Amino acid sequence: MTNNLNVAILGLGGIAHAFAQDAANVAGTTLYGAASRALPKAQEFADQYHIPHAYGSYEDAIADAAVDAVYIATPHRFHFSEIMAALRAGKHVLSEKAIVMSSHELRQVSALAKKQNKVVMEAQTIYHMPLYAQLRAMQQADVFGDIRVIDVMFGSNNSNTDPNSRLLDPQLAGGALLDIGVYALSAARMFQPDAPQLLNTTMKMGPTSVDDRSVASFTNNYGILTNVSLSFYGRLPKQISVATTKGMLTIMDYPRAQAAVFTDINRKATTITAGETNKAMAYELADFAEACQNPSAHRDDWRWTTEVMDAMTAMRRSWGYLYPFEDNSAFQQ
Repeated sequence: MTNNLNVAILGLGGIAHAFAQDAANVAGTTLYGAASRALPKAQEFADQYHIPHAYGSYEDAIADAAVDAVYIATPHRFHFSEIMAALRAGKHVLSEKAIVMSSHELRQVSALAKKQNKVVMEAQTIYHMPLYAQLRAMQQADVFGDIRVIDVMFGSNNSNTDPNSRLLDPQLAGGALLDIGVYALSAARMFQPDAPQLLNTTMKMGPTSVDDRSVASFTNNYGILTNVSLSFYGRLPKQISVATTKGMLTIMDYPRAQAAVFTDINRKATTITAGETNKAMAYELADFAEACQNPSAHRDDWRWTTEVMDAMTAMRRSWGYLYPFEDNSAFQQ
């Protein structure tokens, strides 16, 4: 690989369009190819975003020696097999969240990436937004005091969503946890010095037999309590509140946030800003490219991805909830 990273996009749905638009001009990278199961769709996408190569299968993109890395934007169910195929072909991988469906799958991905000496990174906006790097630095400087409680919510209303949508299809690993819960748990993880451990959780199914709504409580070795509330058929604010000994930190629309508010114990509010919401995917690709050039960079990202996947797997294990195509190996430690 040269200093320029040639990236092929696998899967050309809505998130891929956003990626192609927002990450088109990231230094050190080229959006080199677009792959779909239908070549005309791939060609149309490539033409729209001035991408030089179109592929009529994911396999063709992965087999192209000029492709250094792939960005996977397919439904959750297929991430594992596509990541593994790309790694076997010697490609770096940036995969949409949730990166896979279980800790069992993620361990296999990690082992193969290490064997192949390739980078795998989750396209989780929270890990790459400049605001969170600034907040973590302020936390380490004791600006906020000791963290006591974290409360995080995410609820979207899918009442009018096509029941055959991937969001609501159990055969495509639909449901709230892997789609929006991964954001909530990732945001909570950013403010904790070690991995949260599940205390208890409750889930209710939706009309298409995917997880509709859930609550979960966690703690860690520092005594921080975390509460997570998710809903797929009832809107909740995308909000994280962090209660500390010096006040409260609040972040609205936290997946791509560029601002947070810290209210101290005297009720004085200070706004903290960094980065730009509309550059979220560009930040992802820039960090990924840096990691491909310097594998020691962004190692925390993989640790966070692993610990969040462990938390989601623990929640599903507690619910006894397997997708129709899974067996109990999904819950293996």
